[in-house]
Amino acid sequence: MSASLRRTWATVSLFSLMLIQLQSGFAALEFPLAPASTAHAQAASRTFSSAWEIRAFLQTIPGITHIQSSPDHLSGAPRNDQATANAVCKFAGYNSAQITNTSHYSSCGDNTIGYWDAAKNDFTIYGACNYNSFIHGLLCTNPIATAQCSDGVDNDGDGAADYPADFSCSSATDTDETNPRSACQDGVDNDGDGKADFPTDPGCSSKQDNDEFNTGGGGNECSDGIDNDGDGKIDALVTTTIGGGDFQKEGADPKYGKTWIASITCRAANGSTQTIGGNNPQTVANLVASAITQKGLPFTKPTAPLVRTTGGSGGGNVWTNHGTPHTATLNATCKILGYESYVSSTCADTERSGSYPNGKCNYHSPGDNHHFRFNGNISLAACSDGIDNDGDGQTDYPQDNGCAAAGDTSEILHDPGCTGPTDPTESDPTPACSDGIDNDGDGAADFPADFSCSSATDNDETNPKAQ
Repeated sequence: MSASLRRTWATVSLFSLMLIQLQSGFAALEFPLAPASTAHAQAASRTFSSAWEIRAFLQTIPGITHIQSSPDHLSGAPRNDQATANAVCKFAGYNSAQITNTSHYSSCGDNTIGYWDAAKNDFTIYGACNYNSFIHGLLCTNPIATAQCSDGVDNDGDGAADYPADFSCSSATDTDETNPRSACQDGVDNDGDGKADFPTDPGCSSKQDNDEFNTGGGGNECSDGIDNDGDGKIDALVTTTIGGGDFQKEGADPKYGKTWIASITCRAANGSTQTIGGNNPQTVANLVASAITQKGLPFTKPTAPLVRTTGGSGGGNVWTNHGTPHTATLNATCKILGYESYVSSTCADTERSGSYPNGKCNYHSPGDNHHFRFNGNISLAACSDGIDNDGDGQTDYPQDNGCAAAGDTSEILHDPGCTGPTDPTESDPTPACSDGIDNDGDGAADFPADFSCSSATDNDETNPKAQ
């Protein structure tokens, strides 16, 4: 079927011009996942200007059946009914729905419509003809208040987001991610060793650790956080798996439904902020790719602009609503670039400034272009988390000489005398007569140069002494 036959009628019925309040029935809706937006970060309302915009938004929601589009994007729409309108707004993070426009297909064939099926808690898709009416405009209002402990945001900036990752969260419905604070971020020297909190107290593995006392690994010097042999190096090297998600390539459509990151402002561990990028979205993507290579991180290197927001709207080369920030991508970008947390971002690109009065926030023709988004909750080790954990003025691998790899869990130099975290002693197992050191200060080191060494396995470079 040709695209011209499938185009919808422009004539809007008198019924569709009325604002039809569709609020009842929300309590009966159950969803396979939480709403996509958060109370403190979303606007008072959200407008969907077309059926295609609604379809594109629903395609970003995981765990549900998606309404698919045709190659010309003119087939695949949400059915004109109360439950479907309610479901769309619910997924967008709003309690109330008003249908502002309706339309219907002009023919049969490969047209499709999707509706919210409460019985199976999902969308059902079926073939549509010219008598099938669909939602072609929707206003969502009355934002859903999302608890801090389930909003996907690190509200207190302590490196963990939501229940159960954040110690302060007692449950997913907890509205305070700040209190109570764990022993390793409460400002108190709980174990009386003269050191307080992570990363200063060696008994703290993270800010979420609620025990400042050194575990000691069962009495093992190589995991007790102490320089037992006084060589300025502490414990065995321990690495962890970096990940929590990855960058994935996706189409840049819909044009006004997405924006890219042209510049991003991140906060360092010392509280200072830094803005990266400017008016070219490829700049930030390239810096992220370079950082992934330099640090040896196991992430896909983005080759196209990064997603900033989704679910936006606009027209006539103007974005009237940027939509919802894609927190996972914004957080991952700052973390990979070596910062502690995300602050803000912009999307305006000055290319074609004569055509875009407020700047261009996506490709002029997005059809054959792409973005990259980070799906997941990024997890980094001490040597890749953007924090100067040991306070030596150096941050992360490879800049910090205490970091052996990006997955290193400590920025402090590791003791070469440790064969592993269960090693009971930090003492160097290498015999004195083969350790490369002039242990007795007589001007000679090791066997056979030092007279006192009977062999390379001799562990006493001091005696017997030469005549």
